Amino acid sequence: MLRAHDPSEIEWDGEVFERQHRGDLAEQRNEPPLDLLGDRMSASRAAVYGFETKCHPDQQLEAACLRMTPAEYVTALKRLGVGRFIVLRRRNYLRQLVSFEMGWRRGRWHVPAEETLEPQAVAIDVACCGVGGVKRPVVALFEQMDRVYRDTDNALGDQPTLRLWYEDHVEAHPREAYLRIAAYLGLTPIDPKPRYARTNPGSLSQVVTNHAEVEDALRGTPYAWMAME
Repeated sequence: MLRAHDPSEIEWDGEVFERQHRGDLAEQRNEPPLDLLGDRMSASRAAVYGFETKCHPDQQLEAACLRMTPAEYVTALKRLGVGRFIVLRRRNYLRQLVSFEMGWRRGRWHVPAEETLEPQAVAIDVACCGVGGVKRPVVALFEQMDRVYRDTDNALGDQPTLRLWYEDHVEAHPREAYLRIAAYLGLTPIDPKPRYARTNPGSLSQVVTNHAEVEDALRGTPYAWMAME
């Protein structure tokens, strides 16, 4: 939705490090990631330059990419001149895990809004699962996700930060998140249409084939409620 703005107003560069890792940015494939980011920031002619990072250590902060903790990453971004941050979280980690599993199996992480996907169900291996390259028991995974967000919040400290929740600001009405971000960045709001649809809109009991096993694994933990939605 941000990309619907005039490119002189904002350049939203998406997941720069993921594109480099995949080889999409062929000429910069072997450039140190933060050098690549700095080059793209310097080359931008837009009033606002923005990009996205998945902050979990098993994804773009992992050894194969940035090799940084959230605190180290925030410090590095500040040195590059990043002055504003947006943190988008999901409350329900189980739904996030299911979305990851579906994207991995389909080989597609985004679904165009006009496309109807065939229903798909997945099984969650409660002893060995993850949202990146490293697998661990489901409760340990969710505990790690909690730590990552705590570490990120601590690293950001008093930096200007807009905090959004997927369930509150994106799930039902993506324009809500867009309007908050536009206001935060000083953009004049327009009326862009969402380009993508949800990838797993069904209830968890419908899309998780071993739902009872997942419930059992989460029972008695702070994450038990996540299997009930």
